[in-house]
Amino acid sequence: MKKLALLSLLSSGIISSQSFAGMVDLASAERYTIAVGSTNAAFGTLGLGSAVDIWGNVAATNNLTIGAGAIIRGDACSKYVNADASVTITGDKNVVGQCSNINELGADIATASQQAANLADQYVFGDIESTKSVTISGHQAYKVGNLHLQTGEYFTVMGNSNDFAVFNISGLASIGSGAGILLKGGILAKNVIFNFLDNAGMTNFIFGGAIINGTFLSNTRSFQLGDGATLNNTRFLTNASIQANVQTVKFGGTTTVPEPSTLLLILIVLSFLLFRTNRKHQ
Repeated sequence: MKKLALLSLLSSGIISSQSFAGMVDLASAERYTIAVGSTNAAFGTLGLGSAVDIWGNVAATNNLTIGAGAIIRGDACSKYVNADASVTITGDKNVVGQCSNINELGADIATASQQAANLADQYVFGDIESTKSVTISGHQAYKVGNLHLQTGEYFTVMGNSNDFAVFNISGLASIGSGAGILLKGGILAKNVIFNFLDNAGMTNFIFGGAIINGTFLSNTRSFQLGDGATLNNTRFLTNASIQANVQTVKFGGTTTVPEPSTLLLILIVLSFLLFRTNRKHQ
């Protein structure tokens, strides 16, 4: 019934499939996989656990703490970076080089979240509290109450690489272990935004060992990212705080680089196959 209702609204012109193309601009926040901005000294903090391996840039306006042995395959931007010698950072650090725009981060996240919230002609989707799916066609925005998935429950967003969806979430936001958000059909994580709206009674987005895909955005809510989550096409941007006890986090067109031991094994196998081919030809 919901799909039929949406198709009816689209055909009648009440909702335009192109109504908000280009209307959500992340600006300086676009370059980060995990980022916390703020103009308030009480917020703008990011804590990354010792097991993290972030494929991309991270940022925190006020304070970035990185656990021992963590790997940041990009920039680690913050006014204050707390990381010991065992942490690997392949890009710039603190507020120099590519990190020099850190002061713009808070305002840019706030603006993007407000742009998403203000999108016109939003379809009322209701709560996402059980397994559901939605097919995106063009550019569509949805009003969501609670996003609350428990073990075995999945929300699937289907569409192609040209489609764009915003889900404005006003209520509870939590995803349990063994649940998740999936993207299918080629729709891009950068084009699927879950925007958590200002709500004095709902201050957190929390998940455990879940499968999470998409862009997660908020001006005021803190994110608590749990251990054991699968985050292969995901980014997190907020103006409150993030505590990330996660492992590998990737976003966008990152390519997995084999570990040295894997490369050595591949070379050995190729050498053996080449040796056998040469012997057959002799």
